[in-house]
Amino acid sequence: METVVIRRTTNIFPIEEPTVPKEPSPEPPVNRSPLQDDPPRIIINYPQTGRKILPVGSTTINVKQKKVTLPGGDVEPIYAARPIKTCRSFLIYVDQPVDIRLTRRGTLLFGSSIFPEWTRVTDAPEFGNINITTTTDTSFYIAMAEDPDGVPEYMPDRRLSPAAYLGYNAADELVSIKKNINGTVYRRDIDDPDIADKVVTKWVEYGAWTPT
Repeated sequence: METVVIRRTTNIFPIEEPTVPKEPSPEPPVNRSPLQDDPPRIIINYPQTGRKILPVGSTTINVKQKKVTLPGGDVEPIYAARPIKTCRSFLIYVDQPVDIRLTRRGTLLFGSSIFPEWTRVTDAPEFGNINITTTTDTSFYIAMAEDPDGVPEYMPDRRLSPAAYLGYNAADELVSIKKNINGTVYRRDIDDPDIADKVVTKWVEYGAWTPT
């Protein structure tokens, strides 16, 4: 009987090193846009383009609600890129004298008369409403800003040097002066008691001033 020889064998497998998870790399810092931390101060204007003819009466602009209430009760919106609560400066145009009042929560902060042409008011009290009172139909535009010096400067040539016209009577005596601003003619007669004839027979135009 043959002898059976039993041999033990062992399967040898390579030992794998345990996998250690790597720590995630730190994320690079996020460069925040100025819009996220400090929104830029904006300008709102009415009307959005061109100018508006305000009828006789009281017009009120509510900054927070972004609306304009006209004398007849009609309400028109004002566009703004984001909500705003108050303003600190404004640029206004009128072609007739008007009265304005700045208020906040019912408290009068500033009141004044505005005369024809462009008027820029900076570093104004923080106002939420502006009221414009007109006594005749008035061409109107306004821009308002949160920044105390935020509204643009507007310096047209006509503002610096409108063309003037001098009126003379038959004896070549100066009796009247007039000028044209944005299509509106303003005239002032010279009240000189030594001049009897106040009838203008000749106008002499003096052109607009120009920088040198």
